[in-house]
Amino acid sequence: MTARPLLDALRTRAADEAAASRAAAAAEVERIHAAARATAERAAAAAMARANADVTRERSLTEAAAAQRSRERTLPARAAAIERIFARARERIEARATRPDFPQALDALVRDALTYLPDEGVRVRCRPDIAVHVSRAVRVAGRPDATVIGDPSVPLGVVAESRDGRVSVDATFVRRLERDRATFAARLAGALATEFR
Repeated sequence: MTARPLLDALRTRAADEAAASRAAAAAEVERIHAAARATAERAAAAAMARANADVTRERSLTEAAAAQRSRERTLPARAAAIERIFARARERIEARATRPDFPQALDALVRDALTYLPDEGVRVRCRPDIAVHVSRAVRVAGRPDATVIGDPSVPLGVVAESRDGRVSVDATFVRRLERDRATFAARLAGALATEFR
């Protein structure tokens, strides 16, 4: 037997093994490229997600800062508007004495104040210009024993006191306004919140 067929067989086998090695190497290169592409795509997606999160966070911070600046501008304006409303209400209280329904309002005020006081020895202080109305309201309330005293320092309404001064009821219109100020202010703030947006 000659060496030629053996050499040819060895060459063919070597060529086949080389081809198989090249194919395996090419497959390994493709797998490495695919893994690298997948890693790069994941890294790019993660970077994009971080960038989007940063943009969203920055937008939220910007919006929050804008909202805070808006509140800083509108809260004082709202407070000033509420204060103007209360100032106007106090002015209107003084004008109430000239209204036709004033005696009825005064009757209710006096009756309410007298319910907190003992049955005897009550003093009812009021402005001198409404003392006649207050005297009538005291009689209507069934307390003819009460002494009505004109006192220019008392705002519109009455201050009823026990003889010993231990019990005093401020039933002035201004006091009622101030007593309910928190409730009124909350309602006004809610109404004004839509005005100052």
